[in-house]
Amino acid sequence: MIKKILTLLLIINLNGCGYSPMFKYNNDLNFKITKISFEGNRLVNNSLKSKFGRFLSMKSDNHFEVSVNSFFNKKEISKNTKGEIDIYKIQIRTFITVKKVNTNDLNDFEPYSKEYSFNEEFLQKSKSDKFEEKKYETSIVENLTDTIFDKFIISMINK
Repeated sequence: MIKKILTLLLIINLNGCGYSPMFKYNNDLNFKITKISFEGNRLVNNSLKSKFGRFLSMKSDNHFEVSVNSFFNKKEISKNTKGEIDIYKIQIRTFITVKKVNTNDLNDFEPYSKEYSFNEEFLQKSKSDKFEEKKYETSIVENLTDTIFDKFIISMINK
């Protein structure tokens, strides 16, 4: 009887926890990207390009040009007794430059330019199946670029 009551209370509490996506109701995302350029690692840039896509078609008075320069580094951290690599460190560094674009000929235009730098790291254990290891590494890169993009958007909101 006590287990049933505790289970019922747990279900009621979890249903009312109030989870909502991070940017769903945020009205501060009032900017449009008119031009974006990418340099650096192709895998990181492709992941970021898909995330920036929704800001290319937004309607806003704040227009920005964005330049992304990304670096990917995978280095060995430790080896096992056989001399095989046991743990890798995956590091992604991204530099994003944002410039405000004047879309009208008004004299009250305030030039804005800012550079953002983001660094994300992850320790990956080596696997015996190299195909599975590469697939896992790709998902790690996508997750790290998600984190970088979220940090960038939060920085743009708080500018």
